[in-house]
Amino acid sequence: MVMIKRCHGAGVLVGLMVMGAGLARGESPATAPATLELPATVEAYEQADLYAKTSGYISDLRVDIGSRVRAGEVLAVIDVPELVKELETTRAQEGVKEAGVNASESHVTQAEKLAQQAARQADRAKADLELKEITLRRKQELFAGKATTQQDLDEARLQRQAGEADLQIAIAKTEAAQADIASAKADQVSAAAQVQAAKAQVEQLEALVSYTHVIAPFDGLITRKYMDRGALLQASNRSPIVTIQRVDKVRVVAYVPESDAGRIKYGDSAKIKIGKNEIAGKVSRTSASLDWQTRTMRIEIDLPNGEGKFLNGMFAQVLFTPAE
Repeated sequence: MVMIKRCHGAGVLVGLMVMGAGLARGESPATAPATLELPATVEAYEQADLYAKTSGYISDLRVDIGSRVRAGEVLAVIDVPELVKELETTRAQEGVKEAGVNASESHVTQAEKLAQQAARQADRAKADLELKEITLRRKQELFAGKATTQQDLDEARLQRQAGEADLQIAIAKTEAAQADIASAKADQVSAAAQVQAAKAQVEQLEALVSYTHVIAPFDGLITRKYMDRGALLQASNRSPIVTIQRVDKVRVVAYVPESDAGRIKYGDSAKIKIGKNEIAGKVSRTSASLDWQTRTMRIEIDLPNGEGKFLNGMFAQVLFTPAE
């Protein structure tokens, strides 16, 4: 039987051969699968450095190293009073513009009512003119038969001319009313556009104000704190405020040498030793490629860590017995 132990760090192969009676009879010895033992490191499942996205002073820092936080929890507040004031002013302007929209809607309604009145007046003027034309024709017939006077004929003609003038005035009023409707509707569209622009500006400022709250992206543990209350932050300064790590689950990370990289697959069983703990696990993922500098392949094994026994940075050992 042959047992081989590969040490990743030193790259030393130690072989031990024991000859049995079968080998003495000239039979080929059976070879057991090689056990691969690799050094590994415990890493947080997720980690993020949290930065400020706006400039200002830290007015409230609600966490310290070791604080356990929930996703969405406010960790720090940045004081930017001028930005808050600008938001209040813009909201007030939005309210004024919305009132302008209501006023423009009223103007459209009023203009439509006036247009309807002008149209009715034009209809009456047209009917009155038709009546006066009929009267004029009758007067002309009567005058031809010497049944009326020249004065009556002249009065009928004047009334017809007055009717034509009234109709033209009514038509002009109708056209003016239609123009007023078009103008009121244009004002309404303009007012609505101004409201939309104001809303967009308010939303932009609200987004900027939301940046004054540094929020936890996931449940985790604060492991580093870089600033204290009163610190001045610049949006262009790439210095984090805190570091958060997700530790309810951890990754055990090992690097397989090139000679054995092809033997380790997703789902392969493994034994993980962390201090006095020995845990059975499976390969959760591999990089499926070699690092150009070290010629090793990264593998990761996920482990539950609800009790918090495994800390980020702990040393571990991973043992594989991969199929040949």
